[in-house]
This record gives sequence, structure tokens and C-alpha cells, in this order.
Amino acid sequence: MLECMQRLLEIMGLMKLKNKGTITLGDSASLNDPNVGMYTNATNAVTNPLINSGTITVGKNAVGVYGFKETNSGNINAGDGAVAMYSKRWKC
Repeated sequence: MLECMQRLLEIMGLMKLKNKGTITLGDSASLNDPNVGMYTNATNAVTNPLINSGTITVGKNAVGVYGFKETNSGNINAGDGAVAMYSKRWKC
């Protein structure tokens, strides 16, 4: 059911964020104000999925991918105190 809803949203032109290349970010002063490689402010798992098949590299105290629904078939490299992937809790 969720896959059908995602496809409908894609047809309707809602955003799907894909990285097939390289994203490189430096260090952040703290995790309270991090650099973020891929981000969505979606309020549920159906809208704005994040898809990484490329490479994301973030420095210290940074976040590679932040959202509700993430798919990663690529590489995420995170520095000291950093988070590779962060997913919010969601409900269907």
C-alpha cells in the first residue's frame, strides 16, 4: 500500500530527493547546529523520500541524511561525533 501511495505522489509531481553523485561537507561546531548532507522537512514517510545511491561525506558533528524515509545503496562517511543517517519516528 505504501509503495502505491509513493508512486501516486511521484506521478503528482511531489518531490523525491535523489543523490547519485557526491556530497561533501566539512566539520560542524556541534550537533546542535550540524551540517546536513540530505534533509527533508516532511511530516510523514510518504512525502519527500530521500534516496542516496552516491557518496555522502560529512565531517565532525554533522549529519549525512536526516528525514522520515531514507533509502541508502551508496556510501555515507561520517566524521567523529557525526551521524550517518537519522530517521524520525513516523506513523502510517
